[in-house]
Amino acid sequence: MVTLGTHVLAFAAAYLQPGLGAFAPLTLLAAPFAFHMLNFAGENHRVPIKIKPLKIYAIKWHMAFGFALFLMTLAAGVDLHGAASL
Repeated sequence: MVTLGTHVLAFAAAYLQPGLGAFAPLTLLAAPFAFHMLNFAGENHRVPIKIKPLKIYAIKWHMAFGFALFLMTLAAGVDLHGAASL
């Protein structure tokens, strides 16, 4: 349920931001991977040998998702820090 809520928030934030509305559906591409990751963690959270790779995968996933959001804002032409900072 938390995963669904966070993806809805990410979609809404992108959709409501001027210039990002057309790119908002791209945030939903990460949802199946997040559900899979959480299901695996729920089934194996007491097995350290299995959960260690998941922690590394989770870090990589969050970095990739954050970078994708950053690229989305750049592709949409949104000023991240204002024109004066460039």
